[in-house]
Order: sequence, then C-alpha cells, then structure tokens
Amino acid sequence: TSKVGIFEADLETFEVHWDDRLVAMYGLGGAGRTFPNGTWQSLLHPDDYDQAVGRNLESIKTGDELYNQYRIFRRDDGEMRYLRSRASTFVGPDGRKRLLGVTWDVSEDIHLHQQLEGAKKRMEYMALHDHLTELPNRRYLDAMLDEVGAACERDGQSLAVFHIDLDRFKQINDTLGHTAGDEMLKHAARILQDNIGPTDFVARIGGDEFVILSPFEGTRQKLSTLA
Repeated sequence: TSKVGIFEADLETFEVHWDDRLVAMYGLGGAGRTFPNGTWQSLLHPDDYDQAVGRNLESIKTGDELYNQYRIFRRDDGEMRYLRSRASTFVGPDGRKRLLGVTWDVSEDIHLHQQLEGAKKRMEYMALHDHLTELPNRRYLDAMLDEVGAACERDGQSLAVFHIDLDRFKQINDTLGHTAGDEMLKHAARILQDNIGPTDFVARIGGDEFVILSPFEGTRQKLSTLA
C-alpha cells in the first residue's frame, strides 16, 4: 500500500480533492472525496499554521513548486503526525488553475532523528561530565581553561584557579566503604556548586580533587564559606 497521498485543489473555489490514502492520513475516515476550503488548515498544529499556510499561498501566487513540512492532529484520534508535501500549479482542461501535489507521513523519520539527536547530546554530556557527581570533568576543564583564560585576557580580568581536595578521604573509603566515599564526593560537589559565583566554573578532575575557575577584577577573597 502506498504511503503517499495525492491531492488536487481548485484555486478558484479552493475546494480540494483528497484520495483514499490522504483521507486516512488525516484521520478523516471514509474514501477519497472533495473537502471545502479550510479543512486542511483546521488540522494544522497551531505553531505551524502561519508558516505552512504562508508557503502554500506564496507558491500559488508565484507559481513556484511548493515544498512544505508541518504537523497535524488527526481528526479521528488526535494523534500528532509530521507530514511533508510537494505540489505545483497547472491549468486544467477547463482553463481553471489548479494545484496538484503529494503528501506523505514522515513521523517515524522525525522521531528517529529526535532519538538520535537525544542520544548524541547524552553522549556529548557523558564525555564532558563526571558520572558520579555530574560535574564537568578534566576534559571539560581543559577546554574551559583556554576559553576562560582568553576571555579574561580580552576583558582585562584576572583568573583565580582553586585546587581543592578532601582531607582524610582515603580513610572514609577504608573504614566506611566506597559507597560512603561516593556520597561524600557527591555532597562535596553540591556544596561547591551552591557556593561558587555566577561566572565561576567547577570541575571534578579525579578522585577527591576538584578545581574552580574564578574570573575576577583585581584582588578579592573568594569562597570563604568553603574554608
């Protein structure tokens, strides 16, 4: 069964004939038939309405080939679907100008693309963050050192670099176990995040070691609450 629906619109009355496949695609039920102007528009996602309708009108006005992508809500079940259309104008045997085109459902392709983009973002996040504390890791820190350093030089600022480790962390691991040690690291990470300034950057670089980058104007005391 073809997954492509066909439509033909009379550009004087704007009535449009949809074939069986297109009627099913829009969830209108029954066989192919002619629909009044506004049927298609009434099923468009509100966020896509202006662009989709605008492209149609522009194509009709200029005679250029139409290419459109938009979301619709099926009338029968309310499900949102992603559709694409291609169409072009022609003059029929009766001398009336018409628009002939095809529409197909690309929802599965769009959903797959969204899943791949989500997976890509998760992979990028994992590559730049510590899995335990979710703080930026050493790789992220190296990149930020270059970026923040260059910004400080450009803006005439100074950059303070704080290297922090936890006292007696090995003793916690040895006596209370690694689970307790992990909780201590996560607790330390939360304290650091809660106390750094809005332009500061904190990373866990391994073990019980953390680094904070802090741009500043002149000399000032930083992180007194962490002492």
